[in-house]
Amino acid sequence: MSIFEKEIERRLENNEEVYNAYEVLASTDFHYVSCEEESPIYESIMIDDYDWMSGATKVYILFADFHYVSCEEESPIYESIMIDDYYWMSGATKVCILFDDFVLKTLICGEMEWNEETGTFEEIDCGDTYDDFCRIEYQVYQRAVIEGVSQFFAETIYLGDSVYAQQRSEGDVCDIETEVEDEELTVANFVNSTCKALGIEKLPTYFDSDYYLVKCFFDHYSDLEMVQLYNFLKKYDINDLHDGNVGVYNGKPMIYDFSGYLSCTSERIKKSFKTKI
Repeated sequence: MSIFEKEIERRLENNEEVYNAYEVLASTDFHYVSCEEESPIYESIMIDDYDWMSGATKVYILFADFHYVSCEEESPIYESIMIDDYYWMSGATKVCILFDDFVLKTLICGEMEWNEETGTFEEIDCGDTYDDFCRIEYQVYQRAVIEGVSQFFAETIYLGDSVYAQQRSEGDVCDIETEVEDEELTVANFVNSTCKALGIEKLPTYFDSDYYLVKCFFDHYSDLEMVQLYNFLKKYDINDLHDGNVGVYNGKPMIYDFSGYLSCTSERIKKSFKTKI
């Protein structure tokens, strides 16, 4: 058992707030609600009071599916949900409760939309869009340990009931001091001048468009380590590496969202690592 695992175990046993946060995530199924313009809830709620996201055609409001009440104008879409008692954030596929030096994560199950005929919310078939990305992330970390590249990733452990604990970033990756000799130098030029000499032909999505981020990794890890990271990312098709998914740990860049998105990561992990949770 790692030092991090022992510490999380201690917190769960001795810290009521941490244990309650775990219980909340373990007992809640989270969905996004698809709010089309013609839906009753679109006009009746003030979305600024909620955790919301928007796309080209929809507005998404995060909520716990068993807490919504009704779409009447005088009624909110959900009663005050339990995670509002915590400092929490959500992304496209996960919900996190944040503590000082670690986070608790669980998956977003999918999307729900208002059905005019039945007068209820119904789950939308989204295919593999809402795979269990927390599980995938956990298994990616296990593979990283086995294959000797775990130093690049935030330690992630499974607690049970689809809840995971992960080391929290100590800061913003943009705060790491990195020398950028030529601000006009692009990632493509850097790949041609430095990466190809190491056998690195193409960087993952988003990582391939942020010169500062790429240079930051190369400045704080050895060429051999970077080749090992490149091979690992390529092997498991881990993409979506941008400064919003990379933080800082012990003064070095550390990836904390590494489940891949709309990639083959899940399929490749399942083939190479057969442990079931």
